[in-house]
Amino acid sequence: MTIANRLILLLAVPFTDATDETGGLGTAAPLQATAWPLLIRDTLLGVVEIATFRARAGRQTALIEELLPVAAMSLEVLQRNLRTQELLAQTQEQARQLEEQTEELTQSQAALLSQREELLIQHSALEAAANAIVITDRKGAIEWVNPAFTRLTGYAREEAIGQNPRVLNAGVHDREFFRNMWQTVLSGSVWQGTLTNKRKDGAHYQEEMTITPVRSKKGEVTHFVAVKQDITERMRQEAELARTKEMAIPMADGRVHDTLYYVSGFRDADVDPIRSAMNGRAIRIDQSPALTR
Repeated sequence: MTIANRLILLLAVPFTDATDETGGLGTAAPLQATAWPLLIRDTLLGVVEIATFRARAGRQTALIEELLPVAAMSLEVLQRNLRTQELLAQTQEQARQLEEQTEELTQSQAALLSQREELLIQHSALEAAANAIVITDRKGAIEWVNPAFTRLTGYAREEAIGQNPRVLNAGVHDREFFRNMWQTVLSGSVWQGTLTNKRKDGAHYQEEMTITPVRSKKGEVTHFVAVKQDITERMRQEAELARTKEMAIPMADGRVHDTLYYVSGFRDADVDPIRSAMNGRAIRIDQSPALTR
């Protein structure tokens, strides 16, 4: 039974006549019970039931019928108040939830802005890096390159994206070389090595390359990041230095041989530097033709 129905039944209590000694309602069966519908604009709001324990006079019935519209209006107001309270409670709850969601969105937006700034900094650093950087998917398709890659290989970013790095293959390394490389990175390990590649114009160059696997949150390898450094000039200089050293060793051996031959060729004790030194006489052998040629 709703609160509204309880209110209407209480209004009907004064019309009951059977009371016990304490003034309360008795336990005897009512003599007459009548139900009246409560209508507002042809809308049924409830039913009023009135029980009497003696015959009702016509005046009482007329009074009840006069009170029914008032009771119906009271019930309608009460129901509206209840609905208003329910709507108010719902609105307050929705407002609380909206406030929580707004706070969460604000925090998420702040985190996204921070991440965006961090990504912009990282992107700027990658763009400005002196070494060539290549990002590929798991199958090796190029997804991104930096400007240094274009300077190294001659391929523009638009030309490189979608290609496989094998477009740089100069044919110097065998299949076993590349098979070991792919086995290493697909297992999640970092690969480092030196290799000879080919530029877009066909010229060969040497590079040091480091390939780092990128894992997803599930631990699966999804991408690879390759950092390439052109070492062609460094290797040329190292080779030139090695050739210079090879040429310097025979020349030094020849000068030592000529010097020993000149010293051992003296016959006269007066000019023999060894004997002269033993006799306390000094001779400058660096002025000899054999040593100054």
